[in-house]
Amino acid sequence: MSRTRQQAFGRRAEWAVLLMLMVKGYRPLHRNWRGSGGEIDLVMRHHGETVFVEVKARSGDLYGGAVASFDHKKRRM
Repeated sequence: MSRTRQQAFGRRAEWAVLLMLMVKGYRPLHRNWRGSGGEIDLVMRHHGETVFVEVKARSGDLYGGAVASFDHKKRRM
């Protein structure tokens, strides 16, 4: 898959997750929030709590599932 197609696939997945969470009552605070350690895809609010959402869209399991791409650097954020 070309880089442009991958990016479009990722954006569609992010929108799908955002809409699904909003239907469930989550309120978006930020999209693609950037901090010194990197980027968080969605920052949401739900029942008085702030929820950080990292969207990982995969078209297959060739390189492992979504958890495999959630590296140590991302966990520290």
